[in-house]
Amino acid sequence: MFDFLNDLLETEVVERQRHNMEVRTKLAQLPYRKTLNEFDLAFQPSIDEKLLN
Repeated sequence: MFDFLNDLLETEVVERQRHNMEVRTKLAQLPYRKTLNEFDLAFQPSIDEKLLN
């Protein structure tokens, strides 16, 4: 029973954090979203790709 409640609360916390990040990103009115995986490392060769992983 406690495992179920713990999982349920953990899921709630994760979903709230995801939603908060989404709202903050929209409010920031950034032109686009880009992840580190989408970043063009050839454009900035001084960045060590190993540090991003």
